[in-house]
Amino acid sequence: VQSGKLIRVLTHSSDVRSVTFNSDVIITGDDYPDLFVWDTQKCLDPDVEDGASDLLLRTFTGHNGMVHSMQCTPTSVLTSDVTGLIIERDFWCSLEEGPSLRIRRCSEGVNCMKVDDTSIACGLLNKCVHVYDRKTLKLNLELYGHTDHIWCIDMNSKYICTGSWDASVIVWSRKKKKKV
Repeated sequence: VQSGKLIRVLTHSSDVRSVTFNSDVIITGDDYPDLFVWDTQKCLDPDVEDGASDLLLRTFTGHNGMVHSMQCTPTSVLTSDVTGLIIERDFWCSLEEGPSLRIRRCSEGVNCMKVDDTSIACGLLNKCVHVYDRKTLKLNLELYGHTDHIWCIDMNSKYICTGSWDASVIVWSRKKKKKV
């Protein structure tokens, strides 16, 4: 960051659609359903050659389409795809074994997703926001107001903010369950 020098290029065979990282791994997704898990420390090490086989730790499978959104939390990796599938994997086990902890099917494809300790908020292809309880995966909230696909989402404990191809940003109250 200090020098602005390029450290590493991780190459895909098609357009990269999603990325998340932490100090342990970089996870990337492209036009295909598989996700690639890279070793962050080796990717940052200038002595490791580009294309070295030990940069890639493993591949995650299980999605039905392109993964548009993913997020690492301290305990899990959550990924969502254009068919509406959300997969939550135990972070530490998934690096070696790959078991999926939980799977949720949304009514529409997921364009974007944000996760906190209590909720999973998804911007869907049907112009709606779905908010699921993080523990039970029960649908708690549906928010309507955009007239085109929702492409970005963020939230805090009080608000959800969404951006859409309809050229609008909407701020929603989580408590009142409506636009602010």
